[in-house]
Amino acid sequence: MAPSFKLQEVFKYFHHEYKKAGFDVNACKPPEEVMDVFDRMLATDEEIAKKKKYDWEAERLKLDAVFGKSNKPKGIKGKLNSTSRNTRIIISVSVVWLIWVVFRTSGRYELLGPSRLYSWDDDMFFANAIVPILAGIVLFKAYKWINGAKNSELIVQ
Repeated sequence: MAPSFKLQEVFKYFHHEYKKAGFDVNACKPPEEVMDVFDRMLATDEEIAKKKKYDWEAERLKLDAVFGKSNKPKGIKGKLNSTSRNTRIIISVSVVWLIWVVFRTSGRYELLGPSRLYSWDDDMFFANAIVPILAGIVLFKAYKWINGAKNSELIVQ
């Protein structure tokens, strides 16, 4: 491991090159005391401390992931807040549409005076509730895919 962030790329490069040449890097590892001396020769104490703190945090996150501990948001509000804006919009439009379909399939209602709103056929509940939501999601994903392809063409040119 590199003693500082500045040297991280150089250490990665040489580690890769030695492995490519057939050396077993872990088999010939010097004692910790020798490693500490070389670290202090290559980086300041402050840089070494920052890098060690970062490395320990990265290792802790890996262990938490292995043992199932994570900082996942709890509750519906936390899960919604952890999603992207577009996902929240899709979820809210889907919920409103589902409520509208349940309202329309549950009976006969009067809206705004004499105009009557007749219920949809109960057999069409699936088509009215699920198909528009799925179609909206598919169209949105297709839009993002096409828009991403256009953006990547601009980058390449």
